[in-house]
Amino acid sequence: MLGARLTCVAPKAATTIAKSCTAGTSEQKIAYSVTAGQPFYIFVDSNNAANLGLFELSVSLGSPSCGDGLLTGEEQCDDGNETAGDGCSASCTSEDLPGSDVCPGADAVLAAGAEGTYGARLTVSTGNASANYAGLLTCGGPGRDRVVRVVPPIDGTMNVEMATPRFTSVLYARSSCADPQSQLKCNVFNSDEPSNTTRVLENLPVVAGQPVFLFADGQAGESGAATFQIVITPP
Repeated sequence: MLGARLTCVAPKAATTIAKSCTAGTSEQKIAYSVTAGQPFYIFVDSNNAANLGLFELSVSLGSPSCGDGLLTGEEQCDDGNETAGDGCSASCTSEDLPGSDVCPGADAVLAAGAEGTYGARLTVSTGNASANYAGLLTCGGPGRDRVVRVVPPIDGTMNVEMATPRFTSVLYARSSCADPQSQLKCNVFNSDEPSNTTRVLENLPVVAGQPVFLFADGQAGESGAATFQIVITPP
């Protein structure tokens, strides 16, 4: 796991500015805006004491630009690539993903990665979507929403990160798109971590061929661009 904070010790939650919690030995990446003269602290960690070893850390600093993975200036989105058709264009304007406004949602196109993993990166914009769905109980999500369908090609576990730098967001997963009772997990904006704009769902068990539906939603009617990073890891 990789993270960055504005303070080295406490309070951890309130000063977290970026984190990546994807399980496994694959490369972890975070991107965030910095201010001249203001220090920040990078942490490399694991989910338990038995996971340890060497790592290589690479840090780069540059001026804001389209394609750097940071939403700045007049950009509507910035998913860190110049791939067309993934919800964010090469000029950092939002693209409509057909089918994402209602169930069963837009399909995530999974590509094979290292160590038998599969992954996808795509962006949805809830600004012009309808408010069709909400999570169970405290999960909430009364805002406009988008749906992404993931069909795992293998059995394993799925980790999902959803970056929403311009609105307070809600992320939840279901095994049946239109059935709120099938909710698997949920992650909502935490007022104790105001700088953390990434929602995370970890270690979702998945079965080959059985779809999982991801919902990008907003709190208090808020909306904006949401970039998904999806990784499926074999057993």
